[in-house]
Amino acid sequence: MDTGQMRAIVVLAEELHFARAARILGISQPALSQKIQRVETEIGMTLFDRGQRHVSLTPAGRALVADLPELLTRIDTVLARAGRIARGDEGFLRVGFIENASFHLVPHVITRLRRRFSNAQVELVEMISPDIPDALARGDIDVALTRPLPTDTLRAHEVMRERYYVALSDGDPLVRQETVPVRALCEMTFIAAAGRKSSYLRGQFAALFERHGFRLGIGQEVNQLPAIIALVAAGGGFTILPRSATGLSIPGVCYRPIRDADAPEAVLHACSREHDTNPLVQAFFAFALELRGQG
Repeated sequence: MDTGQMRAIVVLAEELHFARAARILGISQPALSQKIQRVETEIGMTLFDRGQRHVSLTPAGRALVADLPELLTRIDTVLARAGRIARGDEGFLRVGFIENASFHLVPHVITRLRRRFSNAQVELVEMISPDIPDALARGDIDVALTRPLPTDTLRAHEVMRERYYVALSDGDPLVRQETVPVRALCEMTFIAAAGRKSSYLRGQFAALFERHGFRLGIGQEVNQLPAIIALVAAGGGFTILPRSATGLSIPGVCYRPIRDADAPEAVLHACSREHDTNPLVQAFFAFALELRGQG
């Protein structure tokens, strides 16, 4: 018995008149009669006694009709919620992101997402790029903002590409220059995140530094970017970071672009499982790509 048949039984039980019930349902009287007959045949019981002048419920019909309205209401509620989830009006999205994405894309994309899908729940999880493929595969997160990953099992789109800057103490003579040559950094202490957290940055700059005759070695490791910048401000060395992160304003720090024709750029990808149909994932990609188009 489908919901259309259920509604027909409920309306006929209320009206006890085929013509009136048919008008309410927006169908013809013969069509209603056939619908009721099909139900009775399928379930093997008579629900209505049809007299020449009146229609009445059988005992079986009364028992069935007693529960049908509540059942229809529950079905309508379930279908409505499923529809909201299918449209993204309701649902849950777990977003993994690297620290540097929090300065631009994360706040802008999440704000747009929350405005469009006000009833959706969004969870933000800071991660490092090497951990993201496994987290997506396990379903721990649904989408991520990450550095490019060496995998062909994910859906990935470039959503940001930006120049690298050097962060220097405002007392360093290099801040008097509009741009900083890589060679000028060779005698200075490089401050960066430890281990796997800085693997992308070191991988990008190692070859460039070697071409200038010195090795990119980390003189001080600390994992929190504000702490790295604070060490720079205190004159402890320099760090390299994407342009969007230069908005982290700490007294005593100046930011200058790197001057080198071969200097790499910081690339950010939005990634998800390849065939994820979650509408919130699709919206996340759309907003991230829209922001990229706006520069």
